[in-house]
Order: sequence, then C-alpha cells, then structure tokens
Amino acid sequence: MAASLLSLLAVLLYHVNAAYYQYETEPSYWHNLAFDELTAAPKELPKGVAKNVIFFLGDGMGIPTVTAARILAGQMAGNSGEENKLSFDKFPYTGLSRTYNVDRQTTDSAASGTAYLTGVKTNQGLLGLSGKAQRLNCSSAQDAHVDSILRWSISAGKPSIQNFITLWQ
Repeated sequence: MAASLLSLLAVLLYHVNAAYYQYETEPSYWHNLAFDELTAAPKELPKGVAKNVIFFLGDGMGIPTVTAARILAGQMAGNSGEENKLSFDKFPYTGLSRTYNVDRQTTDSAASGTAYLTGVKTNQGLLGLSGKAQRLNCSSAQDAHVDSILRWSISAGKPSIQNFITLWQ
C-alpha cells in the first residue's frame, strides 16, 4: 500500500509543471543575463596578491544539496527559484573539490578536513594522517602524520591563527 502511494506521488510530482515567468521564455532574457555577468567579471579581476585567505568547509554542501537550497530560497522569495543566488554564489572567487577518501567514496568530516587543509587524502575517520594509517590501529599512525596549511604558514613566517592565540593568551 505504502509503495503504491509513493509511486502515485512520484508520478504526480513528475507531471507537475514547474512555475516560471513569461520573461524566462524569451531568448533575449538569457542573453542579457549572460551579457551582464560577463560584463561585470573583468571588473573583479585581482589587483594584487591576496593578503589573507578564508576557507569555508561545509558538510553536506554537495552540488545537489546547494542547488536544492538555492531553489527553495528563491521560491520562498516568490520567484521560480533557479535564478536565485545564495550569498556565497556572489563571492568573486570560489572553487569546488571532489570529496572521497582513500578507502571510501563518501567521506566524513575528519577525512575531508584533512584533505582540505593538507592536500593529502586519507582514510575514513582519520584526522591529520595519511592513508598509510589505519583506523583503530594507533601504531600505524607513527609515520603517517601530514603537515597542514597552518604548519606551512608558520614555517613561512606568515601571521597565523596560532600566532594570534599565542599573543592573546
């Protein structure tokens, strides 16, 4: 019974037309939108070397999840949704990375944080260690430690959060 209801719901949802605005049917709307974006882009070119870099790492922030959030926010604002931009969509520079572990296709926070901050992928459940280490095997961690961007920053004599914490104490 439940499976039949779910199947019926899926069919109904599939055949419901998405809300749209008449102007979205006009090619000129899309051409003008692209032209505006491309015209604005050269104005945002870097004018020097970055003094600081801020990293944002969001769990559950895959492309499908972010797209769903973007559409929902747009629809809640009374629009069709797809045209909406979340705050970080407006950042002048962004990047994406593929997340997976040495031993798993779906990563956890510890392993993704390690890859993000060290450039080295590791095994599920490990933090600050390479894939040589095995979870729940402490002796395997002996030669598996990896340096992070914080260590690189300190070694290069750059101001870092560790310097701030030391000065603050």
